[in-house]
Amino acid sequence: MWGIELDFIEEKLKKYLINRRLNYSFEMKIVFNSILMKKSTFSVDDLYKIIDSGDVKISKATIYRHIGIFENAGIIKSVPNNLGKKVYECIDSSTHTGYLLCTSCGKTIDISDHRISAAASIFSERHRFEIESVNIIIKGLCNRCQKE
Repeated sequence: MWGIELDFIEEKLKKYLINRRLNYSFEMKIVFNSILMKKSTFSVDDLYKIIDSGDVKISKATIYRHIGIFENAGIIKSVPNNLGKKVYECIDSSTHTGYLLCTSCGKTIDISDHRISAAASIFSERHRFEIESVNIIIKGLCNRCQKE
């Protein structure tokens, strides 16, 4: 996975669940492991296809419910897109993210780079601002849409 410490993410989820007296159920573990298998952005439909191809059957409603818990726990976040459906990714607290978003076809390109973190640190120090997260979205046309 993107250099993210997997044990840290799972422990963060477990602490969140304990604090809210929620169960780390078998179904939740299946959804969580399916996210880890994607190793990139994913939608609920993507997870459903992964899970449905296995021995265990989990409804889309259950996947949506667990996605909400994972978002609230701070282990995944939604990624901007123009496709009309939510797309998610795991949160790596060590990397600030950026995206190129095609306004024509909706293609999203991850441009996570250490220089984004460096720039954020400069602005943070300059303005005495404590950063919680950084998410940069640059909108325009992808290479394919420029040619059309």
